[in-house]
Amino acid sequence: MVTADLDEGPIIEQDVQRVDHAAMAIKPLLEHRILLNDDRTIIF
Repeated sequence: MVTADLDEGPIIEQDVQRVDHAAMAIKPLLEHRILLNDDRTIIF
């Protein structure tokens, strides 16, 4: 189903990844693996 409203459609895919204080969050940013797209953050 497709809707014209933002965040009104079904969730296609979602995942949770736990991160503790020892994780290196800056590394993906420096490797250009984090993209900001309007109000969304894409990490690969």
